Amino acid sequence: MTGTTAPRWSPVGAILRSKWHMLFSGRTDQTVLLSLLGLGLAGVVFALGRGFFRLLAEVRPDLLVPALSSLLTLLALFVTVLALGTAFIRLYASSDLPLLLSWPLSTRQVFTVKTVEVAAAEAPLIVIFGLSCMAAYGHALGAPGWFYLALAPVAAVFHLLPTGAALLLNVAAMRLVPAHRAREVGVALGILAGALAYAAGHLVSAYGGTAVFTRLAESWLGTGYLPTAWLAAGLHAAAADSPGRFALGLAAYGTVGVFALAAGLAVVPRLFTTGWGGAPRRRRAVAQVRRFGSASPALAMARKEALVVLRDPTEWAQVAYGLVVIFVVFISGRLGNGGPADTFAVSPVFVFFIGLTLVVTMGLTLALGAMGREGAARWFPLSAPLAAEDWVQAKIWGVTVMVAPVCSLLTGLLGGVGLGLPPGRAVLVGVAVLVAAPGSLAISVAVGAGAPVFDSPDPRRRVAPSETVAHFFLQAFYIGVATAVFALGLEAAPPAGPALVAAAAYLAYRTSLRSAVSARDRWE
Repeated sequence: MTGTTAPRWSPVGAILRSKWHMLFSGRTDQTVLLSLLGLGLAGVVFALGRGFFRLLAEVRPDLLVPALSSLLTLLALFVTVLALGTAFIRLYASSDLPLLLSWPLSTRQVFTVKTVEVAAAEAPLIVIFGLSCMAAYGHALGAPGWFYLALAPVAAVFHLLPTGAALLLNVAAMRLVPAHRAREVGVALGILAGALAYAAGHLVSAYGGTAVFTRLAESWLGTGYLPTAWLAAGLHAAAADSPGRFALGLAAYGTVGVFALAAGLAVVPRLFTTGWGGAPRRRRAVAQVRRFGSASPALAMARKEALVVLRDPTEWAQVAYGLVVIFVVFISGRLGNGGPADTFAVSPVFVFFIGLTLVVTMGLTLALGAMGREGAARWFPLSAPLAAEDWVQAKIWGVTVMVAPVCSLLTGLLGGVGLGLPPGRAVLVGVAVLVAAPGSLAISVAVGAGAPVFDSPDPRRRVAPSETVAHFFLQAFYIGVATAVFALGLEAAPPAGPALVAAAAYLAYRTSLRSAVSARDRWE
């Protein structure tokens, strides 16, 4: 070619190179700081893993490979969950996606770029936790020097299966979730991944690290039919200076990962167009169904409130995180102390206290931010031919129908199955939580009406910080009063407990309703 120069980079390579430079340009200090933090965390993981594998090699050498396999399986599952959330955002809500699709690139090239972005986003986790764990395994068993060099291709191949699985799960999820909800789903999955990490950390500390990992090795996570078990067997062979068996295990795992990644890349581009095209048709088809509450404006508002929450993944993800925290703290405390030490720990009063705490935890996001959830569209319901009291009651009802039954059921199961309460007492406590929930949720709605934040997309920041503090003290007072009257009722006669709680909840409901109506009138 005369007068022209052949391009040095393919289009995909040029785009990835440009993104690499944009990521690190002008961020030297931040990159160095994050690298140091990552190295420190990797060192901690290496030290803990080396001690665990050395101990296991002495007492249970038969569990070495299952233990490594279970840890790799947990890491692969965790990376898959995070990669699924990243895939939702990168593939369907990325700001540069319209620009890339307008370039002279094939759809498959565009999604190859996005797949590399998904894999790159999860690389730090694999390097910090995966490589450190594998290196600790080799060091504990006295692996040869080439073992540590072989960890580089192992880390690269380990990426394939979680990334491919995330793409395939993304394909399944996009059949249910409209494409315009991709960012919310991604955020929700990130929140749930954080909840799982929190639960894992607390349960490990409650059981004791060695006991937890031994149980994991003996569970299905360490069975030999999983691809991670093949990789673990290959690493064990490498630690024993057997390169042939190592290559066989790595190839077996890599083959599964390549097939998963290829399958994801084959169907994701097609689904991108059909997902966006099918979402409006689904909404039009569903819109023809007669809705519950259409004859009553107040019931319609309550139904709208419930549907807004149910259709927003960030809302129920925050709720799930709170429930995980409550249950993990309780369970880890029981495991660490060997169970309850006195009769009060398994009394109906204590279970009722836990149930009402669950109500407050769920209401912290759903009810406290109910007013702020209206956002810029708040003037439409405010201008509707609906009394202020009916409008506020609709908010409370919409949240109550979602929170109260769930917390009542969870409390009954916790008391009857988890703590061994008699079935009658467990049902009694569940009923008490059911009738106490409207009072607690009404308090949350009233506090949120005092200083709502209408322009916050974060469900946790839809009310002023000062109101959050007031909410904490008011709920603490309500929990104390409700628990006290429940205990007094049980002393008199068991059915009197829920009856007295219902009376206290009604007083809290009416007082909060008046307060919320007064605060709502000040908006105008």
